[in-house]
Amino acid sequence: MMLKQDPYIIQTYLKLGLIYYEKGQYNKAMQTYEDALSKDPNIAEVLNQLGIVYFKKGFYNKARQQWEKALEIEPDFLPARRNLEAFKKNVK
Repeated sequence: MMLKQDPYIIQTYLKLGLIYYEKGQYNKAMQTYEDALSKDPNIAEVLNQLGIVYFKKGFYNKARQQWEKALEIEPDFLPARRNLEAFKKNVK
């Protein structure tokens, strides 16, 4: 089953990942988002959130890659665009 076919599953992964992130459990958040992407690698919102976790953990290139991939999938996805622009502006 593809996640795209069930938006409730996507939202569950996103909410769970966010809960872990907000509690500072970055490895669990990262694993949650990676699990979602293993089922469907083309969800811009999940890619964006994974990029945020990677960035927080200091994996800057991996973060950038997630945001770029999110924008390849959904070119008008503003959260990923903002994150990528901030990244390019602040990370040298």
